Amino acid sequence: MKKNLYLLLMSTIVLALVSCDEQLTCGEGTYLNNGSCIAGTDPNTNNNQNNTGVCTDSKAAYEVVNGEFIKAPAEPWFFIGGWMVNDPDSIWMEEYNAIIFDVTDAGLSTRAVWDGAFWQPKIYTEAGYTYTVTFKLRTDEVNGREVILFLEDTDNNYNKFFEETVTLTQDYQLYTYDYVALTDNNDTKVGLFFANDVGTVIIDSIIITRVETK
Repeated sequence: MKKNLYLLLMSTIVLALVSCDEQLTCGEGTYLNNGSCIAGTDPNTNNNQNNTGVCTDSKAAYEVVNGEFIKAPAEPWFFIGGWMVNDPDSIWMEEYNAIIFDVTDAGLSTRAVWDGAFWQPKIYTEAGYTYTVTFKLRTDEVNGREVILFLEDTDNNYNKFFEETVTLTQDYQLYTYDYVALTDNNDTKVGLFFANDVGTVIIDSIIITRVETK
């Protein structure tokens, strides 16, 4: 009996290792480095052969992680403003596959618009490409409510590649913006500010795609 269990365990380990080797890919514009996808080209071999045995996903460096919110959010999504949002630790609702904030009026008259925000940093944008950022958002408020959508350069005094105030309605709307990158930046941040307004902000998705600039 023990021998059979041992053989079964060894078979499982071998299968897992084979499966791991089949996943040795990083997305466009990245390479494997100690188990992580790093923006750029491998300076040693120009390929991934020096990382044999390490599993990673195939996310491209310019893409957001979990941008369609089909599972509970975790790093690298960040949130600030728990003093004005109900249940800030329970903002993902499985039945909606969405992030749902309910912003109260706590400190509304004294805080700045950026005091409450939801964002993802460390997105790599590369010169020569046009990036399309699409937000799918709505609110439960009958009269709507405002949010500010942004893409910014964290390393350069939070310079905004775009910053737009939009009024959410009770129906999902797509808000789409293009950014033409003229320089490389490894710390582009995408997200939204709650914009000194109250009520729900329901985020179905935040997606980034890119094409080569013509």
